[in-house]
Amino acid sequence: LEEEIERAAILKASLVVTHLGSAGEAGKKVGVRQVVKAMEKVLERDFSVALLMENSAGGGNSVGSEWEEFREIIDRVGGDERLKV
Repeated sequence: LEEEIERAAILKASLVVTHLGSAGEAGKKVGVRQVVKAMEKVLERDFSVALLMENSAGGGNSVGSEWEEFREIIDRVGGDERLKV
């Protein structure tokens, strides 16, 4: 994801779309925690590209199939303006 953001900045793109993935058998709560941890790491970097979290259809513990998950992720990373849905 960090490399994609760097490429987007070079191309002067305004945003990068990312799929949040599936938590598999660990469950959605674990998946949301993993996404928060990853987003915190990425958002520590200085970049102007927006990070757009893609919603999913919800199959098989996919993170991002419920609006509440997006709200929790955004809240837990401190409401960074670069993080969008």
